This record gives sequence, C-alpha cells and structure tokens, in this order.
Amino acid sequence: GLGQRISGTMLKGSLRVKSCQQGNLVVHAATRGGRAGRVPAARTGSRKQASRSQSFRRLRAAETNQEAGTGAGDWETWAPDGEGQDGAIYTVSLPKPIGVSIARGNDGRCYVSRVDPTRGTIDPRVQPGDKLLRVSQSFGEETWEALNYGQVAYAIRTRNGDVFFELQSRGGDMSIFEKKKVDDSTAEMFKAERNGGNYGIGTKELQQRNYIAAQETARERRELFDDGLEKFKGGDHENAILDWENVLGLEPANYMGDDFSKVSQIYQVAAYNIACAYAKMGQVDPGLEALEQALRSGFSDYDKCRNDPNLSNLRTSQNFRPLMDKFDEPIINMDAINAVKGLFGFGK
Repeated sequence: GLGQRISGTMLKGSLRVKSCQQGNLVVHAATRGGRAGRVPAARTGSRKQASRSQSFRRLRAAETNQEAGTGAGDWETWAPDGEGQDGAIYTVSLPKPIGVSIARGNDGRCYVSRVDPTRGTIDPRVQPGDKLLRVSQSFGEETWEALNYGQVAYAIRTRNGDVFFELQSRGGDMSIFEKKKVDDSTAEMFKAERNGGNYGIGTKELQQRNYIAAQETARERRELFDDGLEKFKGGDHENAILDWENVLGLEPANYMGDDFSKVSQIYQVAAYNIACAYAKMGQVDPGLEALEQALRSGFSDYDKCRNDPNLSNLRTSQNFRPLMDKFDEPIINMDAINAVKGLFGFGK
C-alpha cells in the first residue's frame, strides 16, 4: 500500500522519510525572504535612479547570494543594477489572473518560464527568461525580494489585487533552466575521451557528479515535503505551503518516470497538499488554483478530492464541481437530471 494519512489527506507514495538534518534552517531562511520594500506608485526606470541604488544593490546581492543558492562569486552574473550583462530593470503590475508563470532557475532564483495570454493578463515587455527581482506581498504595497521560489509562489497566489513584479530583461535567454554546464577544460577532457573511444576517469567523474547532484536534490525535496507535513499537522498551514511550493520548484527539468509520466509523484502530492492547506486557511480561490495544478500534473484520486475533509471549504465554491468535471467526467449527469426534473415538475 501506498499512502500516509494526515488529518484525512492521503499522501501517495512512500515519501515520508526521517530527515538526517533539520530542514527548518532552510525553511526559515526561505520564509524570511528579502528586505521589505514598497510597490512604487510610479517608476520611471531612469538611469539616474538606477545609479543611486547601484551600490546598495551590489552589497545586498553579496549578502544574500548564499540564501539565493548561488556560489560565493556568482552574484555578479545577474547584474542587479541593470547595467551589466543582462538588460534593464523594469516593473509591471498585472491584474489577476496573470498569464506569467514563474519557475526556479538552476541558480536557485526565480525567472519567467512562460508568458501565455490565454491564461491571464500579460505585459508585452515580459519575456520568458527574464529574472524576477521583487514581488508584491499578499496585501498592501509592501514587496519582497524574490529570493525563494516558495515564497514567490505563495505571494502570487494570495495577492489581493494586482500582482507587482520588478524584473530584469535577459533577452529571451532560457539557459537558466538548463542543467549547469561543466567548465571548458573539463568539457575538452571529456570530448577527447569520447573521440578516442575511451570513457575514462573524466567521464566517470561527471557521471558521479551528476548522480550525487540528483540524489542531493531528491533528499532536499523529501526533507521539505516532510517539514511541510509536520507544519500542516501542527496547524502552521502557511509555512507548510511554502515548503511544498519549494518541492514544486525543485522538480527536475525533463523529468521522466518509470511509468513514462512527465511529472513526479512527489510533485503531484505536494500540489494537492497545497490545495488542502489553502482550504484549511479558508482561502478558496488560491486553493482551487492549487487543486487545478495538482489535477493537471496527474493527480487522479478524484474520489479523494470530492470527499477529503481538508477540502471541504473548496467544495462550497460553485467553481469546485466544474473544475472536477473537467478532469473526471461524472457518472451521473446532473444537468440531465435537473432538466428531467424541470420537465416533469419534480421538486415543486
């Protein structure tokens, strides 16, 4: 049997493991986010304005590069003042629902992964690959530095009003979502080995490195998932969401499971649990959004969705049944039944 119950929620898969270290250190660093700012009433984006903040941004970037998951000397690569190798910094304010999707890059920061006008409002300046620097908080005019994917996802889902982004143009460069490449000297060594038909020490080293990196990511995801369970059971639903959003953000690119599924099981279950947490907090719209994400990713326990006590608040919404019917055609067609009732005057 698959499964583990938390307050009535079936958690598929043997995902609960004993953490070998306290994942809370990661979580607490993540939930603090960056320094609070304010959503500006108007932004000119002038060169003069960028210049005045250049020194502060560089210092702040240096201070937070470890939180962001970058190496000690990597912080310069994202040009926080908008004057470096990437493009200018700009701001947008988008009414919800938004058609801009954010994902975690290979440096741990947040980037635009997709711009889809069919899913919501967009701005023509926003392009896939652009870097997210700041995001509006759930309420008011305060902003967070976009240092952590989980916090960014939470802020967007729960935003009451237009979503504010401060972004940096990267000219459509999507390489941030690719696996990190080995340095030139190592690449040449591997190339020479392959050309000579000799898969030697260099190739084995690369294979070991890739394996260790994959195992480390999997371990981190399991610890975050576990931390989310403990927080959910303890009533700390908000921080459980942040942990599970980070589980989603760590989904491997081009994932392919043993059953040829393109989304991992831990992703599906984490997305479902996010919906449960929002429902417990009484936040119906974010909960329905998270539930749809879970269903689109392949979560298919439809009976659970319709009967789980944790989702009871979502089921009070008139949008719940149409959402479920999109993925699971009901055995009984209620529209047909209601039409028959109306024809024969039943229930009058």
